[in-house]
Amino acid sequence: MNKTACSTLMLLLVCVTLAACGSPAVPGDQTTQTIPAAPVARDTAVPTATQPATSTPTCTPTETPAATSTPTPSPSPTPTSSPTLTPSATPAPSPAPTNPPTPTAVATAAQPVPTPIPTTPRSQPHVFPETPIQAFDAEVFVRYLGLVRDSFRSAADEFPQIFSGSKKGDCGSYIGWIALWVTEAPGFEDVPPAWFSLYAEYRALIQEAVTTTWEINQVCGEGGGTVSDETDAAAQAFIERAYPRSEQMVLDALQLPRP
Repeated sequence: MNKTACSTLMLLLVCVTLAACGSPAVPGDQTTQTIPAAPVARDTAVPTATQPATSTPTCTPTETPAATSTPTPSPSPTPTSSPTLTPSATPAPSPAPTNPPTPTAVATAAQPVPTPIPTTPRSQPHVFPETPIQAFDAEVFVRYLGLVRDSFRSAADEFPQIFSGSKKGDCGSYIGWIALWVTEAPGFEDVPPAWFSLYAEYRALIQEAVTTTWEINQVCGEGGGTVSDETDAAAQAFIERAYPRSEQMVLDALQLPRP
């Protein structure tokens, strides 16, 4: 409801109220004055006089929202022309590089040339002047290695008897052993490398056997006598070591490839 309609409605309500109440009566006056009713709007309903008076409603005017003005878009700025690029100054050409100085060769100390060390010749195993020398033969070597082993085994059994037992002073067995060691067991030439260490040990054992028991050889050569306790002890100690070692040497020789 707009403000004009609200004002008209309030005016009509006041008029109706006054008409209902009427003018106060004057004593002695029979004539009733009639107050003409105010014109009623054609489209407004007039309340009857019988309705009780009500409090006058207050119409709160409704604020009509003001129209929001649409801001006018500001014109886009006219694009300015891009600045013209000014070419940079052409760089001055670099001076041509000068040739670097040729490095001076530093004299180095002359490296000494190693002097080749001559190969030490293989030392030849010991042999006696009476020892026969022959070209190496694996089968002959193994056979004589076995005979030397047998002599050591016999000496290990008989030495205690020869020095202080039932064969005390008997030279028969010993003469047979020393003859094998000095004049029968051969020396060999051109022994293959695979066999050389075993052959050298074979000759070393024979030499030690003769050296250790040489006093026995002298006594027996003179027809009898007494052997010192030192020779007795040294000879028996040697045999106790040489016999088991000779057994192993025979086994090793059997495993070597035949040249």
